[in-house]
Formats: sequence, C-alpha cells, structure tokens
Amino acid sequence: MNTNVHKLRGIVLPAGPAYRNISEFIVENPYYDLPVLSGLIGAYFLSSQMVNPLNNHANLSKPLVRIGSPTVGEKFTSFSDGNQYDTQIPVGTAAAGNASMTIITVAKNPSTTVDAWAIGNYTGNNGISNDNVLMRKDTKMEVYTSKGTGLVSVVTDLSAAGAAGQLLVVAGQFGPTSITGSCYRPGTDNLLQSTAALTRKTSTTTNYRIGGRPGMTGNGTPDVSAVLIYEGRLADSDLLTVCRYFRTTFGTRYSLW
Repeated sequence: MNTNVHKLRGIVLPAGPAYRNISEFIVENPYYDLPVLSGLIGAYFLSSQMVNPLNNHANLSKPLVRIGSPTVGEKFTSFSDGNQYDTQIPVGTAAAGNASMTIITVAKNPSTTVDAWAIGNYTGNNGISNDNVLMRKDTKMEVYTSKGTGLVSVVTDLSAAGAAGQLLVVAGQFGPTSITGSCYRPGTDNLLQSTAALTRKTSTTTNYRIGGRPGMTGNGTPDVSAVLIYEGRLADSDLLTVCRYFRTTFGTRYSLW
C-alpha cells in the first residue's frame, strides 16, 4: 500500500458548495426559562429578533400559518384585516371539546379610535365561537366566548396598568362555567381581573387566530408581541407568575419596555 502523501502546489481547487452556517439550524427558544410549562401547547414570539417568528416553541411541528402579510417588527407584529396568523390550534386539542383554556398575550393598548382583536376566532352571527381577547379603544380589554345562543364577555379596565400605545400583559381564562379577563399591573405586581359565569359552548373546528378573527373585517390594527396558549385554566398564582415573567425577565431580555 502506498502511504505517501502528495501535496498539490500551485493548483487552485474549485470552490465547494456554499454550506449554511450551523446557526441557521439552531432554533432559539425565547421561553427557555418560562416558569409554568404544564399544559403549554402554543408559545410564540412575534419579533424580528427571532430567526423565524412563526415558530411554535411549545411544538415546533405546528408553526403559525401566515395569512396575508402581517408586518413583523422588532418588538411586535402588526396585523390588519386579512393579515393574521393561524395557530392551527382549536379548543380541545388533547381533551374534550369544552376544554378549559388560558391565553396570555403581550399586546399594545391601542391608541387609535378602533378596537383591536389580539386573539380571535369568532366567525360572526352570534354563532358558536371559541375564545377571544379584544383590546378596546377606550383603554379596556374584553374577553368573550359563546354560550351557544349568543356571546358572554367581561370587561377589564386597563388604565391602571398602562397608557394607550403601551404594550400590556393581558390574559383570558376560559372554562366550561366561567371566563376571566386579566391584566398585569406592574406598579403593584398584581392582576386586574373581571369574571363572568356562563355555560360555555365551543367549536373544535375553528383555530385560534392571532391578529384578528377568521373571515371577518373590522379587526382593527392589533400589535401583538407574544402569545402563550395553555390547555387548562391556570391557577391565578401561576397566571400572575407568568405575567410577571413577561413584564420583567422576558421583557427585559428583548427590550419590550
């Protein structure tokens, strides 16, 4: 066997294939230190700081589906009619169709004259919907769902949590017998909450949308930074922990405030 090594001198070899940098294959998880993981089925950070803001960090096999052309910015994504994200997640993904759900979002308190649907899947005509989070133009938030023959909603005043045009941490807790709307108040480290009783009726055929309601106009121009979807109703203590995490740890890391 010839074991001599021959060196090539004065010969320029053609360039090889342009391999992608390994960093392009690594998915950064912005929620690596999220303090409450039980029941988490959707986790999104809608920012240009992410290589791919469509990633679902709770389940990479089920990313957001882009509808239209939402505008991705450094701190949030801006939506409008016809420009939304489909989560591919309906109520009752792994349980009964009337499963309890918790949705937490960092969304802008709108400073315009138009209400803004941060999360929605109501399809109109008072039909059976799932769960919706509305940022209202009057510095209030409204969460609503269906009781089968109409809608039930609760309104929470946001004025003590932040001014119009600011990002706020808000949440909706949806269960078979009640719904609760919450907003985190950073100055006093507590939740502003409103609750209503109902017999909830849901549809498992309509996915949650970020930035509007499916097939409907009048969604406003919501600005949404982050969304977490939990199957199950988080205890208030866990909800407060996650909201505090958004406003401090997560928000500081990504300069949201």
